[in-house]
Amino acid sequence: MSGCVVLDVACGSGYGTALLAKYARAVVGADVSRDAIAHAVTRYRRSNVSFFQTDCGWIGMRDQSVDVVVSFETLEHVPDMNRFLKELRRVLKPGGTVLISTPNRPLYAVYNKGRSNPYHYQELDAEEFPRLLSEHFQVETVWGQRYFTKRDLPLIRPYAERGVPVGPDGLMRRLVRVALRMCLPERFRARTLVGMQVWAGKCGIGEVPPADAVYMVALVRKS
Repeated sequence: MSGCVVLDVACGSGYGTALLAKYARAVVGADVSRDAIAHAVTRYRRSNVSFFQTDCGWIGMRDQSVDVVVSFETLEHVPDMNRFLKELRRVLKPGGTVLISTPNRPLYAVYNKGRSNPYHYQELDAEEFPRLLSEHFQVETVWGQRYFTKRDLPLIRPYAERGVPVGPDGLMRRLVRVALRMCLPERFRARTLVGMQVWAGKCGIGEVPPADAVYMVALVRKS
């Protein structure tokens, strides 16, 4: 990423943009929220960082002006996914790359206890995500980001096809998680049940296939 111009789409408060600036020549953070951009400009002043407010339907940058686009958990929030991806392709230089993530609908439903996210227009599964991306880019890799341990997957996976389990959630879940971390010996905390995200907040990228992941992360290229 050294020497690259990076666009961080849906940058939010700017924390990730500032991290990218440690490695890139220049980073531009863009977000639809005026308040988020105001915070980012104040909090993350860097010589190689800039922020601006924009809409994903029209990113206010010149054609072929960036080398890399990063957009985590944005796709599901836009009403027109194809229009958004066309915009990413427009601002990207030939041969440029996009790192993009989105929830895996079946497993995200399990993780989210069956609650629908009112801010999501559409969610994709492990087949739909790369198929959509391939209409605009060359798909190089799709990883799975887990919130469950590998050993938990045989227990959890069936709930993606049927009723979502109900368990400790919200404040109760956080209290139980803290109590387990504080009170249980390490050898018990490492066991399968306690290692589940519901209790321990486990997270990793590339450790499980996309179909068995809560989030999918893709690396694509503009050919």
